[in-house]
Amino acid sequence: MQVNKLDAGQGLAWYGCGWNLFKQFAAVWLIFGVLFLIAMAVCFFIPMVGPLLFMLLFPLLAAGFYIGADNVNRGSPLELGMLFEGFTRDDIRTPLLILGGLFLGLMIAAAIIMMLFGAGMMGSMGPGDHGAGMGPQSFLSPAMGVGFLVGLVVQILIAMCVFFAVPLTTFDQMQPVEAVKTSFQAALTNILPFLIFVISYMILAFIASIPFFLGLILLFPIAFCSIFCAYRGVFK
Repeated sequence: MQVNKLDAGQGLAWYGCGWNLFKQFAAVWLIFGVLFLIAMAVCFFIPMVGPLLFMLLFPLLAAGFYIGADNVNRGSPLELGMLFEGFTRDDIRTPLLILGGLFLGLMIAAAIIMMLFGAGMMGSMGPGDHGAGMGPQSFLSPAMGVGFLVGLVVQILIAMCVFFAVPLTTFDQMQPVEAVKTSFQAALTNILPFLIFVISYMILAFIASIPFFLGLILLFPIAFCSIFCAYRGVFK
């Protein structure tokens, strides 16, 4: 599948495109955001298995946002039922569930890597660096800085695998493993706009989380619409 290489400025332009899709049916999109946030909260309140369940179901929920964005992009109305098409459409439900399983596997693998890296850092400390000897300055040590960078790199690599995978599976009927590989390749080809988009999202998510996470109701649909725009720009 052909991957278009875009300039760095597209990382912010995707948000502008996403906002244009959002504002045409803002009220319905906000309901999408509320339902998505409720689903996330319910899953995360379930001990142990809740976050894993949310990761498994994430592609099916995300597909609803992308299907809605595609309808709006084609000049059709946005309907609330579109949010659940990932669950109700036989042609995409199973591939999206498999994709969710792949996402879950990636997250577990990342957690294991971080645990092993953290254990390695602790093992490399001298006896005087453990226990009561660990003060606030320990968290500013070069080892902790390296640990933070490793964690950031791992999360970015996972984001590259996930970024385009759901729309590729939803709209192009791409098999889940191939969708993950294609997503990673496309994000790598467009690494500058991708990083600008991701960093901007992290900043926006921090701001949106301040008033009791209520800002996420607005941010989620805009972000999904923006990723749809990114998918259209990179692959169409």
